[in-house]
Amino acid sequence: AQSATWRFVTFHQPAFSIDLPHGKEQRMRLISDILSKYNVDLVFAGHAHCYERSYPLIFSPVSGARKLTISADGTVDGAFTIDHNFDGISKTKPTGIIHIVTGAGGAKLYPQGSPSDYILKYDSSDYSYTNMEVVDKTVTIKQINAKGKVIDQFTVTK
Repeated sequence: AQSATWRFVTFHQPAFSIDLPHGKEQRMRLISDILSKYNVDLVFAGHAHCYERSYPLIFSPVSGARKLTISADGTVDGAFTIDHNFDGISKTKPTGIIHIVTGAGGAKLYPQGSPSDYILKYDSSDYSYTNMEVVDKTVTIKQINAKGKVIDQFTVTK
């Protein structure tokens, strides 16, 4: 889809999550180089019963002698480049991929694990869903809780 304006990827288990039960399950980080190579804009995952939004980031897994590796505890070593300037309001052109965990839809919600400098927003205070509107070169994302309140909103432009 290299000729498409937008590239979205979705998979079950998040690459970047800080929820308490699954925060160390990082195997999906192993495809970060592929996502960057093919200019993915947003990644959507579930698995973790919460809402999370990363800063735009680029992650480069550390290569082993023969293959990329996962540590015994499930983590993946690598180097981060994080766009802390992106705010989704006045600065809407990210440098890197934004990862969304939209798993707060129905099962018991998970508590937050250790804070991280790559997660911009974490919420497990109420059930919620993700709404995305794409208009030409603008994507607007809203996370809306069970009471109808917008708990997070940001815009990405090209």
